[in-house]
Amino acid sequence: MRVSQQISQNIALFVPRNTNINQLTSLAGPGGKMEMEQNFLNKKLKTITAYYGELVLDGEEEEAKVGAEVEEVEAEIADVDVEVAKDGES
Repeated sequence: MRVSQQISQNIALFVPRNTNINQLTSLAGPGGKMEMEQNFLNKKLKTITAYYGELVLDGEEEEAKVGAEVEEVEAEIADVDVEVAKDGES
């Protein structure tokens, strides 16, 4: 990890579920940011992904990202509704 940080502060680690969370946190360093994502399959924790550097989303960035995704899905639904309406007119 330390060698990777010499190249970039933006690092993602994909680690087993039994990884020590305190160790993952300490890798961020003093004042550093770390975001942890737990990955589940069939309601069971399988792996953990830890993000460092600019890969960590701030609350506002995350809300904007989710908002954009919702708008995109809503636009797709509207397109489907228009297509269904056109098919019904035929």
